[in-house]
Amino acid sequence: MKPSFNIYDPRRCQNRWVCYFDILGFKERLKRDGIVAAVHWYFQSREIVESLIHKKTRLRLQCFSDTFLIYSSDDSAASFLQIEQAARWIVNLNLAKRIPLRGAVACGEVYIAEEDDIYIGNPLNEAYGHGENLNWIGFLLCRSATQRLTDLGLPPSRRLNYRRFKIPWTKKISGQKPLYAYLIGASSPRNGQNDYLEILREMMPQAGNAKKKYQKIIDFLEQHGVLKIVEPTADKLVAKARSVRV
Repeated sequence: MKPSFNIYDPRRCQNRWVCYFDILGFKERLKRDGIVAAVHWYFQSREIVESLIHKKTRLRLQCFSDTFLIYSSDDSAASFLQIEQAARWIVNLNLAKRIPLRGAVACGEVYIAEEDDIYIGNPLNEAYGHGENLNWIGFLLCRSATQRLTDLGLPPSRRLNYRRFKIPWTKKISGQKPLYAYLIGASSPRNGQNDYLEILREMMPQAGNAKKKYQKIIDFLEQHGVLKIVEPTADKLVAKARSVRV
């Protein structure tokens, strides 16, 4: 055992944003199609994740089997913008390859010693617990994340890509209130249609035991999945024209 294992280093303990993802249906594919097919599937997903994280100066990535752990250098607004944007595109681009992910974003104090593979903290447990229990595809903002966003003056209620929703859990959580979930593809519709909603509908018949997870996210996106631009009323247009007159 390395001597550094026994020494607590306060510099390694920071408030951070943490994002957890795993590949839905990975174990089933490994059993059904064998290790070659499963590894090929995994490599496609990991290539997407690594390409997105590589571009973000505040983020780091650790991979454990089919699990991706992304964490930031601090809990600032700038770091949230990087991890949040990365998380959205990780889900989008994986779905474009027909790879379903589920996960969660949390925030708080985390102790990390990368060279010794040490990762300890409540946000890790929160993001992992919510991600593993999530009975659909995509990701949500944990309570610790929404609280930190509120403290930063960036409440999730003002963010276009999320809706507060009664999340479906695999194992029921007593007293759990609605959380903010990512609206997959809602901010970039094409011809008024959410392309990712169509992809999910296409994937569901082959989902086996996970069909309910697909149906739940499909129901969510059918209700909220296209963000419409609100056209200004005639009165507002007249007022704007008057305001710019010389």
